[in-house]
This record gives sequence, structure tokens and C-alpha cells, in this order.
Amino acid sequence: MKKTSNLIQNFILLLFTLLCILFFSEIGKSLTDAIKNCLNTILPSLYAMMILSQLFIKTNLHSQISRPFKKISKTIFKMPGEFFTLFLISQIAGYPIGAILITSAVKEKKLSVKDASKMSSVCFNCGPAFLLGTIGKQYNNYFICILVFLSCFISNLVLLFFISRTCNFNEINNTPKERISAVDLVDSVSDAGKSLLKMCSMILFMSIFMGIIDGLNLSDYIFKNIFSNLKISHDTFHSIFISIFDISNLTSLSMHSLDMLPICTLLLSFGGICVFLQISSISNNYIKVHFIFLTRIIASVFSYIICALGKIIFFSNYKASEIITTFAKTSDSYTIDSYSPIASLLLFIMTIILIKSLPKKSYKLKK
Repeated sequence: MKKTSNLIQNFILLLFTLLCILFFSEIGKSLTDAIKNCLNTILPSLYAMMILSQLFIKTNLHSQISRPFKKISKTIFKMPGEFFTLFLISQIAGYPIGAILITSAVKEKKLSVKDASKMSSVCFNCGPAFLLGTIGKQYNNYFICILVFLSCFISNLVLLFFISRTCNFNEINNTPKERISAVDLVDSVSDAGKSLLKMCSMILFMSIFMGIIDGLNLSDYIFKNIFSNLKISHDTFHSIFISIFDISNLTSLSMHSLDMLPICTLLLSFGGICVFLQISSISNNYIKVHFIFLTRIIASVFSYIICALGKIIFFSNYKASEIITTFAKTSDSYTIDSYSPIASLLLFIMTIILIKSLPKKSYKLKK
């Protein structure tokens, strides 16, 4: 049995190596696009929130903020107010922040590994900053971003009502620090940088698969043979297809009408395969991704329905020209020429930083 699994594993690695050689041009373009997404979307939307979340963890400030929510959380959600505060922070901060907060609770033995996976499945949202960097670029109406955010938030809130009843929570008795020390700030910045580096590295890794998919014309084949009857263009289908793997690719989706809004909400609520891998990496495998995957499918359907209803109620009288803006390249965004060495240089620097952050091990030389 082990020999068979090893043979399969070796075959997959050899096949992957061959595909990387055959489609090196497509992979290079995909990596360049991924670095652009990291610079233009991921870094601006998540870095500040990651630092703040680390400060919350190190100072236990969330236990003080939770006081107004204690009665609501215990009565309705059957959970301590501190955990409900973690849920609220995760909704505002963005995708992997909830996993970071929940992982911290597991390490402090306030939550079991099994229950951590359950809570991480609902402490999961794109966050307003990420929304403004994706949906906000194409719609000149911020109420649309609010509708998308609330659709994802309400679906998570409904699922939290049921999931929280199956979890065993330990009360958090840590008192918050009166002052944030310089050490806390420096450590928070450092930890946030390491977490963000893992995220960006995973996005770049996923872009390799995106390059192979483009080289194989896989999305073209699926569209022509399965989804050709849909009332969407091939480019739209391709953007949706690659967004399932990496949600940052949502920026490539052109919004020609509000009909695409519920689909965008569904994708944002689901999060994408890359986000699941980021959670697994950031949590050091404390969080089991398979449960999150199944829960996010349910949440994305709820979000789609809520957004579709909201679109009918609030935006039925709006014309497309009043809401949709031309998706032009703005002058303040970072651009990388396809022949520029910046992409390769950044990838090299990130690799060096990641190696430096690894714990050092001492090896004895055998004589």
C-alpha cells in the first residue's frame, strides 16, 4: 500500500515538473499577475488589519471590548462574549485573521482543535478593505460593497447560531494590558509580516497551477463542453473559474451589470482554495480545512440568496451606467512590465525572508 502511494506521489511530482517545463511562459505570466494582486490588493487590505489582530492577541484587548456583547452572546449564541468579539473582529479584518485569532485560542487551551475548525468556518469573511480593492474598483456606489459585506456577514451569523451550540468554550480570564508596550508593537508587526509572507507565498504557489490551467486550456474545455449554454461570456467564466482557486483573481472579472453581483458575493463568501491553504499554513494544521470547505459551500449559497434579494429590493431602480464605472488602470496602482526583473526580485527576497524566519536547527557532522 505504501509502495503504491509512493509511486503515485512520485508520478504526480514528475508530471507537475513536466507541466512546469512545458508551460513556463504561461506560469511566468500568471506569477507576474499574482505579484500585482499581492501589491495592489492583498498588502493594502490586510497588512494593517493583521498588525491590529496581533495586538488584540498579545494585549487581550478583545476581553475588554466583549463586555457589551456578553448578554447577547450567552443568550442567543450560547458562547462567551470574548469569542463573539473574535467573530466580529474576523468579519471586519479579512479571511485569514479569524484563523489566526482562533489558533491563538487553541494554543492557550481555550478551545479544542475540533471546535477550532468549527469556529474558523464562520470566523471567515473578506473584510471591507478587500471588498473596496475588488468590488469597489468596478462599482462607483459604496452601498453595493455594503450589500456584499452584509450578505456574507449575515450568512456567517446564521451559521454561528447553530455551530456555537456544538462547541465547548472555556472562559477567557486574561485581563487586558493597560498599555501597549513597544515590544508588543514590534512583535505584532513582525508576526503580521510573517503571516502575510505565508499568504503571498501561497498565492504565488497557486498561480503556478493557474498558469498550468491556462496552458492546458482547461477552462476553455469546461466552458465549451459543460457551461456553453450559460448567458455569460467565455472571459467571464474564466474569471469565475480561476477565482474559485484564488479569490484575488476576482479583480479580473468585468462587471457589465448588477447581475454579476450575487455571483461575486458567492465567490467572496466561499473564499477560494488558496484561502483554505493559507488557513492551514497559518494555523500550523491546528485547523482542519475540510470542515471549513463544506461549511463555506453552505455559507456561499446563503450569501448568494441574501445578495440577490438585496439587489432586487435596493437597486432595482438603478441604471447600470449610474453604478458601474469603467475598470481603467488607475495611476496609483503598481504596474510591472512583463520583462521587468521586479517580479523575480520580489520573489527572491520573499524566499530569503521566509528561510530566515524558520527556526534554526543544529546538525552534528558525523565523522
